[in-house]
Amino acid sequence: MARTASPEGTGEAERKARQPKARQQNRTAGKRRDNRTASSEGTGEAERRARQPKARQQNRTAPKAEFTTWGSAVNVRAAPTTAATVVRTLRGATAVDVSCQQAGERVKAAGHTNHWWSYVPALGGYITNIFIDHPAAKLPGVPECSGAAKKQQRDRNRTASSEGTGEAERKARRPGAEPESTPGPRRRDGRTASSEGTGEAERKARRPRIPRRPKHPTPDPGAGEHGSKPGSQRANLATAKALVATWQGMGLTNAARHLQHFLDNTGDDLTVDVESILGDIARFRSDVLKQVEDTALPWVERGIDKRLYGDHLTFKTGWKTFRVWTKQNPDWYYAIGGFKFSVTGYVVVSSGSPPTAVAHYKVHVFDRYNWDTREKSARSTDMVMGSLHEAGLAREYDIVGSTGKQVLSVPRPRPSPSPGPSPR
Repeated sequence: MARTASPEGTGEAERKARQPKARQQNRTAGKRRDNRTASSEGTGEAERRARQPKARQQNRTAPKAEFTTWGSAVNVRAAPTTAATVVRTLRGATAVDVSCQQAGERVKAAGHTNHWWSYVPALGGYITNIFIDHPAAKLPGVPECSGAAKKQQRDRNRTASSEGTGEAERKARRPGAEPESTPGPRRRDGRTASSEGTGEAERKARRPRIPRRPKHPTPDPGAGEHGSKPGSQRANLATAKALVATWQGMGLTNAARHLQHFLDNTGDDLTVDVESILGDIARFRSDVLKQVEDTALPWVERGIDKRLYGDHLTFKTGWKTFRVWTKQNPDWYYAIGGFKFSVTGYVVVSSGSPPTAVAHYKVHVFDRYNWDTREKSARSTDMVMGSLHEAGLAREYDIVGSTGKQVLSVPRPRPSPSPGPSPR
């Protein structure tokens, strides 16, 4: 009996002894929860910011593939669509590390169509694969952006847009809150300081722009209607593909690119690098400069005679023909042959002794990539390519292109020397 009663009493005592400890543990846990809650209220924003570098570090450690962009004024956007915000613009060819690619809006540019976009962490946005210097529409060896990566990108975009403004927005939503900014000091003329910045923007918007290219000239009919004579054309198609490979092996990159675009059978316009043509063909460059001078000089004379100093006097030439020969440049001969070019721009005359003038202009190029099979002098190559167009296996297209802004000092023509005394 004593042995039985003793454990029962001991058990009761032990339960009582454990109860305060349990209550104490509960109270301690409650305090910990309270501490965590109180601390999280003041540090939740800090914790979120502390987690952001970790996400960025994960992106930096993710495998990346190195590529190079091509073209100028290439936009980097916050999402794979042209409706997204432009976060950066690349002026020229740029080396980029692509971490992943994502299917997005289908873009048509530079004679190509593509719906794949590459994400470049260092630039914080997406670039359409059209301007990634690789022939494939979807880059090989680059994974698709996972759901987690897409979510991280959305979070970063939200965070970037809210940093510095989130606190101000919360204060602005409070009842009776004072505005974060107040109007600038009012000047005597009634304008505020903010309107001065607007005036600068308006002046920039009024800056002259080089006139657009003239309307495209009417091309020759070429091989006729696309797909008007359907047929297999296996031998001719094989001949054309072999020619692309031959030109690539010879280093005729533009010729191979243009023929391959013809065989792609899209009919989309193809953009050509006009500045490269100017650099590769000296006679074309001299013809362009002569056109600029001949067209701008009458405006220079008018500006000097009427003292239109500082005005922007626009000019535009019609379409002129230029033909490339094989000895000048075989690559451009097979790529474009004969083509049309035009110059548009404006002249600024400055006062001085003597007055000076500068022409700002762009050079535009147009050509129809086609094969005239109707002429008696048509070559066998023309007949082969023309038959592919007629069979619907390849398609003729327009070649277009413009330079960036060019600058040329335009000399005022010197007056002819007065005749000397007549000989006796």
